[in-house]
Amino acid sequence: MRRDTDDAVEPAIKTRHTRVGDGQRIHSSTSFVYTPTAAPVSPAVPAIVAVAGCPAHRPSQLVFTSQLRVSMDIVGESDTLCVHEYSYRSMHRMLIHTALTLRSIYWRSANPVIRRRQCGSRPLLIIGHGRSGTSWVGSVFAKAAGVLYYMEPCNPTVNRIGNFGSWFTYLRPGDRDEVFEHIYDRAFSGLLIPGCRWGWKRHFARMFGDYRVVVKEVASIMAFDWVADRYDPDALIIIRHPCGVVSSELEKRTDASRQKRSLLEQTNLLRALDSRHISLLRDVNTPLEIFAATWGLRHLILHRALETHTETPVVSYESLCGDPKGTFASLFDRFGFELSDDVLRHIALSTTTAVPGTYSTRRNTAEQINKWKRRLKSGEIDRIRRLVEMFDLPYYANDIDWEC
Repeated sequence: MRRDTDDAVEPAIKTRHTRVGDGQRIHSSTSFVYTPTAAPVSPAVPAIVAVAGCPAHRPSQLVFTSQLRVSMDIVGESDTLCVHEYSYRSMHRMLIHTALTLRSIYWRSANPVIRRRQCGSRPLLIIGHGRSGTSWVGSVFAKAAGVLYYMEPCNPTVNRIGNFGSWFTYLRPGDRDEVFEHIYDRAFSGLLIPGCRWGWKRHFARMFGDYRVVVKEVASIMAFDWVADRYDPDALIIIRHPCGVVSSELEKRTDASRQKRSLLEQTNLLRALDSRHISLLRDVNTPLEIFAATWGLRHLILHRALETHTETPVVSYESLCGDPKGTFASLFDRFGFELSDDVLRHIALSTTTAVPGTYSTRRNTAEQINKWKRRLKSGEIDRIRRLVEMFDLPYYANDIDWEC
């Protein structure tokens, strides 16, 4: 048996034309042993091969084996079998694509039914600057009974409909924004959308029982006034020391230039700022300076909104890390959530067991409070403070907040 040269038909999928014999015509049926060129990853994850006769054939075979014995009937005459090799990686992508497609079909069929069900209790919006601990806080509330949790549904990598230019958008009450409206209309209605983090038990709670929507977002920090005016949710604001945020952004290697550009390209935002703030934003160049100026600008917009929504609590990341159980108990009581054993176990696990990773929600919180003091030099801390103080914010305004 002679094998001809591979002809690629798509990435990670190979088509091999195998000729039986030396130009021998195939009649009726044949059988031969074919060994895939893509070696199995392991016996438990073998290569996957689909075999089809050319030009006409009975239904193709899809088998899981490291060595394939091909035995199939050929309709008509042919001297070639077309063998498609699927590597583990390509098959993994195919399975993910299939799962996402099935999920999309289910959501489209389920949402019209869900929409007719009860709306549940008043939703809760958890909002803050990126790298401020909002994911951790959201994960704790997600453990409460009956919660339908949405993890950053406005993130363009999650919803696939926006882009990073429309992510951290400045919006005022009465403004229109197709992306934010599309997402928040569905999230606060408890519909199935990208970013919803609830399993089958929560599906039943949504359909037949009592439930409550919790949305965790960072994209809306400059649109909080708009969200609060349009949807009137309960809201919780999380803030973190600017040095902690800047240090985390540097460690994460966030694209500082894109962050600066996304702010300067928003005409409505520039109109809402003083000329000195615009000049400051245009003049900063290093990643550290850009992150510090961005922290100040975003919190300036948020602070203005909070002057209208005075009932909204502002909780610092440092207070959560210093007394996680007590602070969460107070917040759960304020917003009417049950502090169950599952929630308490999650708080204990997420604050004492460190799991590596940029987006991990499990850290030793006692070490997180002053982590930036070990990472940043004194000159860098002074530079961050000077930039932040230009926004005249009431947060971290005392000398003790900046002591190394």
